[in-house]
Amino acid sequence: MPVWVLPGGGIEQSETPEYTVIREAHEETGFRVTIDKKVGEYKYHGLDKINYTFICTVKGGKRATSKESEFVEYTDLSKLPDLMSPFAKTMISDALMKKPEVIEKTFDKLPISFWIKGLRYPWAFFKYILIKMGVHWNS
Repeated sequence: MPVWVLPGGGIEQSETPEYTVIREAHEETGFRVTIDKKVGEYKYHGLDKINYTFICTVKGGKRATSKESEFVEYTDLSKLPDLMSPFAKTMISDALMKKPEVIEKTFDKLPISFWIKGLRYPWAFFKYILIKMGVHWNS
């Protein structure tokens, strides 16, 4: 599926965002990480959801896929895929700024340009919608 995303996932009951990022990074990539810095807290207009982003360092583990990741790879920032969430692009840009304080932003809805790009990949787009609804599978 040609949708590139950052590792991440939901905070389970009694977890902190910091514990969650370590758990999700391992579940989705196979790597064990430590947190270097909290970069941002991102809210979504009209939703009761917050995304937390962190800069992490790989400290062990072995690259592995999961039910949520078909490929795990490092990507040159100048070669990020065309079909990725503009929210992820913002989070990456914010991390690259290396600000000492935690960035707080509120995202509006996904722009129409993202949805139009998605129409070029109907199968990927369908899977993306299912994933956003909580249904995960790789084929």
